Amino acid sequence: MSLVGTRVDLAGKMKELLDAKVNKNATAISAAFIKDGELIAALAYGTQDGNPDNPATVHDLYNVGSISKIYCAIAVMKLVEMGKVNLDVSVTEYLPRFRMQDKRYKQITLRTCLNHSSGLPGANLKYSFSTKWLTEDIYEEFYDYFSKSKLKDTPGNNSVYCNDGYILAEMVVAEVSGISFIQFVQDHIAKPVGALSTFSGGNIPENRVRVKEKEKKEEYIMCTGSGGIITNIIDCAKIGYLFIDPKEVFKPESLHETCLSQGKSVITGIAENFGLGWDSVNFSLEPYDFGENVLVKSGATNMFRTFLLVSQKYKLAAAISVTNDNRIVVYDILSELCSLLLDEYNINTRKKKKEKEFDIEKKPIPVEYAERFSGVYYNNTHSFRAIFDNDSLKIQFRKQDVWEDWVTELFYDGQRFVSNTKPFIFTFENHEKNSYLINTVPFWGKNPMAQKCTSFPSLTGKWKSRVGKKYIVCDAHPADTVLTPSGFSLTIKEFENEEGVLFFAYTGPFGTDTLPVTPSGEWETEMILNAPLQGARKGFAPYIYEKGGVEYLYAFGYNLIDSVYIKPLQSGRVISIKGRQNKIFSMKAGNKLHIDKPADVRIIILNSELEQKFDSESGLDITETCDGFILFINEGTMNFSVEIS
Repeated sequence: MSLVGTRVDLAGKMKELLDAKVNKNATAISAAFIKDGELIAALAYGTQDGNPDNPATVHDLYNVGSISKIYCAIAVMKLVEMGKVNLDVSVTEYLPRFRMQDKRYKQITLRTCLNHSSGLPGANLKYSFSTKWLTEDIYEEFYDYFSKSKLKDTPGNNSVYCNDGYILAEMVVAEVSGISFIQFVQDHIAKPVGALSTFSGGNIPENRVRVKEKEKKEEYIMCTGSGGIITNIIDCAKIGYLFIDPKEVFKPESLHETCLSQGKSVITGIAENFGLGWDSVNFSLEPYDFGENVLVKSGATNMFRTFLLVSQKYKLAAAISVTNDNRIVVYDILSELCSLLLDEYNINTRKKKKEKEFDIEKKPIPVEYAERFSGVYYNNTHSFRAIFDNDSLKIQFRKQDVWEDWVTELFYDGQRFVSNTKPFIFTFENHEKNSYLINTVPFWGKNPMAQKCTSFPSLTGKWKSRVGKKYIVCDAHPADTVLTPSGFSLTIKEFENEEGVLFFAYTGPFGTDTLPVTPSGEWETEMILNAPLQGARKGFAPYIYEKGGVEYLYAFGYNLIDSVYIKPLQSGRVISIKGRQNKIFSMKAGNKLHIDKPADVRIIILNSELEQKFDSESGLDITETCDGFILFINEGTMNFSVEIS
């Protein structure tokens, strides 16, 4: 345990609170609290990497994930102060090479990028997470991704949480300033406030220690402005304190602009608390009261969960980061620690907690209500089904193509559907031809979790023939996290009684997802969701193309080959004259394999159902084949021998 600050005794009390909350086998936690301009307390708990000989310290670095968006937003505001950019001018003024497959892209501004209303798809998986820092020209890859993407909504219409907007804003900062994004952040923001531990994955000094969750590889996020800032948590809190005292680093009006409610929504009262960078500019969490206009930002990666809170009323900035093997809710624990700190100043922030509303007065469900809102609802990862049965509502979710009950016996109280036994609250909303299933959750409040769309024309022609086809990535990098735990592949599906909707099922960095789209001609698709806040997050419009008589699929930044065109593996040499031009072969079970594998080539074996059976990252040797596919994933050129017998 590492404790520092003007009140080390208070840091000790915080340690005692954490002792009762945390998973003792977890890797690390770090938290910091700045009040009235002073570092009151900071603590680090656990180890740097799971090794008890390497105890965690408050100086260790964490990947703060989407809290990077705050750094990006204020970098843009610094350029506004310099007179170099305007929030409400098309980004094409600053990035003339920026193109999309949608004429509305010229309506995208820096403001729409920062308040999540750009309409960008938000699902560039390529370079999202990697186990090493890649030195390629990443912006060239981003330009290519955008040029092959469509918008899910008109810019400025609807705020849907979106990483792509911050990729674009980062590119503007680098282009306009003439230096790298991280260099601009360091020179104009971090160094002036003394946040000297602010880095990207590509410029960490050798003498600095990064926390790494035990039994995991290092992680790097190449889109720094969206999620790739690496810092210690004291310095993260210093950035938060800028919004209380901008010193001479910013004009007060610049930071005030980021703290205004700037979210846009087709549903009244939802997503409106998005600021520029901030998840909420008016955060409230029972039973705590930290004043009005509390600013919060969360961040999550494969390894960390991080939370930043700024109470302007109490002149307090607090930050926490935990490794994912800690089973705690970061905004809950940070709020409790902030309340403990303010107790020391005789400030009681605990409100009387509302009683759980489990005892409800059941009312009949209007017939027209059930008729209008029953049916299947989608978000870009899962499907749900609302079933009205006499006087109650049941919500199911689709798991491995089968409907399973999720929440049952929800009763209508005249306004909402609530449970007698569990803290579930659901409502429905209409907008134009769409209906939205909304649940109420502690952090976001009312959250449109899924959307019911009007029916579409039945599938015909080429798209109908593609249902059931499997596509396997063919331009991955060995360090791409998207390859773990199952390679990267997509299967096209359709479901009975869901006319005209195509589903692209895939396993991404955070689990198995199913993307719903509708065909547009014989080769392209269109996104169908626009639910604000989180409901239409991680969208994309995949398309098919032919090259050399072979059919390929483009989705989420990657190219994938139709598995029917994959040739069988034979003894000989595996050759690729260019990096990231993967070689994919089909296999039959029952053969022995000997592969003279180079160190920079990753080998993954999938069975015929595209389930991963082998990954050379495991350190094990390949011994025999199975029915399925073998992927040779290369960083550079490759030329090596394979023997099959």
